[in-house]
Amino acid sequence: MTFQEKLYQSRAFEVALWGMPAVNFIAMRRAYLEDIGAKYNDLIYFYDLANWKFQTTTPNNANHYSMFFADLNNGPLVVEIPNSQKTELFGSVIDGWNIPISDVGIDGMDHAEGGKYLFLPPDYEGDIPAGYFAAKSPTFNIYCLFRATPKSKDSEQKELARNFHEGIKLYPLGAPEKCGAHIDASDKMFEGISPYNVNYFYMLDQMVKEEPIWERDLAFRQMLYYIGIGKDMDFKPTAEQIKLLEISIKEAHEFMMKEECESDWTFYPNTNWKRLAGKTFATTGKTCLLEDRLDYDQRAAGFFAFFGAPVKIPPNLYLKSHKDLDGEILHGENNYILTVPANCPTTQFWSLNTYSNATTGFLRNVDCVGLDTLNHDIKFKPDGSADFFMGPKPPEDSKMNYLPTLPGEDYFLVFRNYVPPAGVIEGKNAWTLPDIRKA
Repeated sequence: MTFQEKLYQSRAFEVALWGMPAVNFIAMRRAYLEDIGAKYNDLIYFYDLANWKFQTTTPNNANHYSMFFADLNNGPLVVEIPNSQKTELFGSVIDGWNIPISDVGIDGMDHAEGGKYLFLPPDYEGDIPAGYFAAKSPTFNIYCLFRATPKSKDSEQKELARNFHEGIKLYPLGAPEKCGAHIDASDKMFEGISPYNVNYFYMLDQMVKEEPIWERDLAFRQMLYYIGIGKDMDFKPTAEQIKLLEISIKEAHEFMMKEECESDWTFYPNTNWKRLAGKTFATTGKTCLLEDRLDYDQRAAGFFAFFGAPVKIPPNLYLKSHKDLDGEILHGENNYILTVPANCPTTQFWSLNTYSNATTGFLRNVDCVGLDTLNHDIKFKPDGSADFFMGPKPPEDSKMNYLPTLPGEDYFLVFRNYVPPAGVIEGKNAWTLPDIRKA
C-alpha cells in the first residue's frame, strides 16, 4: 500500500467515527421515507409493540413508538402535543447530528399539559409568534422519537398508550390544513441501522451537503475533503478508493463494537453489568464535547448503539451485559441463564431485551426480542425470582422465560428498570443483578 493509500484509508477511518451520529440519522430517515413510504411531516406510529422488524439501535418493545422526520428548509414546523397526564410520554425532538433539541411531555416545556411546539431552522430570523414553545434547531434536518407507555396493565390504560399518536399533529407554521398523515408502522420492515460498507460514506456525503459547517469541525472537513466529500464536490470514489473505504469502515465498525462492549462504567461491582451509555456520552448531553477536546471515539460508540436520546437524563436505569460469568462474550449458539432476583426495586416495571453485537439492533427473525413485567406474563418462581433462558432452542424446563438467540450471532442483554425508587440509579440499593451463566 502506498503512502497516499494509507493516508486515504486513515482519514476515511477517522471521519467514519466522526460522522457516526449523522449516518445513524440518515439510515433512519431512509427507512422512514423508503421502507415505510412516509413523507416529511408524516407521523409513523406503532399501534402494536415493536418486533424484530424495527431495525434501529437498541429499541425496546415495551412502549408504543411514534416518529417523524422533517426538513426545516421548508420553514418552521409546528408540532402539537396532547395532554399526557394519563399516559407516560417520554420523547424528544432531535437534530440531524442526533443531539436532542427539546423534550416533550413531563420533561418538556409543556410539563405533560400538552401544547404547540415550534421548531425553527438555523437561519430563522423572523419574529416568534406567541402561544408556542419555540426552539431553534442547529440543523435543517430534525426527527422525533416519542414513547407512550401505559401507567398500568389495565386494558384501558394500554389503549390510551396505543392511541396516543392520534392527538399529535405536524404542519408548517401558519398552515394547519397541511397536517401530515399518520401511518401505522407495526410489523413493517424498518431498516434503520447504518450500513457498515462503502454506502456509509455516501450517507455521510449526503449529510455534509445538507447541513451547515461548524467551526469546531473544520479539521474533520479537511479529512473529508481528502477522501472526496465536500459541499462543492461530487463524491465519486474510484474502484481502488472504494476498496480502501471498505477497509476503513470495517475497521471503524470493529472499533465501535469494541468500544461499546468494553465500556468501563460498571454498575454492580464484580459483575459484567455496565451502564448502557458511556460516562462522557451521558454527562455531556450526548455531544461528547469536553473542555479541551471532542471525544468523537465515545460519541461514535454512543451513536453506534443509540438513537432518540432525550435532553434530560430519564429516571430509568439501563444496564447492559455482553459477557457471561466467566467473562466470555455471549454466543448465540450457546445456552445461558439469567436469574432476576425477587423484589426488583421499581415503581413501574422492568424489562430484558436481546441485541446483536454487530448492529445493536434486535436479533433478526426471532419470535421474541424482549420480555417485561408490564406487557408479558413473566414466570416467577415461588421465591419471587425469575429465570430467563437464552439459546437457539427453548429450554426443557417450561417454568423458565425464553429469549431466543441465533447460532453464529454474538449478542448482549439490556436490563431496563423504569423509574426505580430513590438511590437505585446512584447504586445505593442492595438489590443486585447477578451475572449471566452458562446453562
